[in-house]
Amino acid sequence: MERGHLSMQNFRISGDNSYLELSSNNSSYDSLNLKLRADVQLHLLQIFFPFMEDLNGTARIQSQFIGSMAVPELLGSGSIENGLIKLKAFPHAFEHVTAAAQFSQSKVLINNLKANLAGGTMQGEGSLTFKGPQDFPLNFKTHLENVNLNIPDKIN
Repeated sequence: MERGHLSMQNFRISGDNSYLELSSNNSSYDSLNLKLRADVQLHLLQIFFPFMEDLNGTARIQSQFIGSMAVPELLGSGSIENGLIKLKAFPHAFEHVTAAAQFSQSKVLINNLKANLAGGTMQGEGSLTFKGPQDFPLNFKTHLENVNLNIPDKIN
């Protein structure tokens, strides 16, 4: 860091089957230029999602942050493979989750989401828009087939 500008090369954190790489060329508060590449086991991120009982699988991300710290923009793509998501307040786990996402400025486009759920299958797509620190509407469409839900638990 020098006079409010950040430059970073060869920053890599790695472990068993996971890595995270960051690079930056002269980023500042008003002008971000930060690149992120990651291949991460999702259970490492579970600490950031306290509403989840279990989180597993592999996430791959290639992205770039531009704009300013006040209004950052995210460009790039990501995917989840062989995921498992279990929410604390929901009796069923989402198993064998696969999904692809495109990051475009303040929007995440979720494509081709597939999972096994409650004895059936789920397919979906949608978007998540970042409008502010606590304002990020989700628009999502899904198709469920042969799903047997117990909501609340033990009520079929």
